[in-house]
Amino acid sequence: MDEARAVFAAAGIDAVDVQASSDLDLSQLVVHDVPGYERQGSSTWQSLARGGTVESDFLNGEIMLLARLHGLDAPVNAGVQQRIATASLAGAPPGGLDQADLAALLTAAGRAPAGSSPASSRSAGRAR
Repeated sequence: MDEARAVFAAAGIDAVDVQASSDLDLSQLVVHDVPGYERQGSSTWQSLARGGTVESDFLNGEIMLLARLHGLDAPVNAGVQQRIATASLAGAPPGGLDQADLAALLTAAGRAPAGSSPASSRSAGRAR
């Protein structure tokens, strides 16, 4: 999120934290299963399960494009887009890529993988 926010700021796009800027209290919001219907996962999960195209080219790709247009890099978004595209092209099922390659992607992009020390996470949160 830090990378995308830095790109949006460079592009002059105000990224709003809806929960922080609203009086809407979502603290009691609970997501329930619908009886008789198993939750299939996110739209990307569903696309991979169907063997279809995934929206990461558009979602992560837009951030990558904005970054390039404003002289920035977006290595996390580029890596995530490439990772999901590779899974889609290979016909990998949802969850078919192990977490080690995601950790390597985040480390290579200067971001701390989940479970890393807070100090490294703070220093890695800046866009390049």
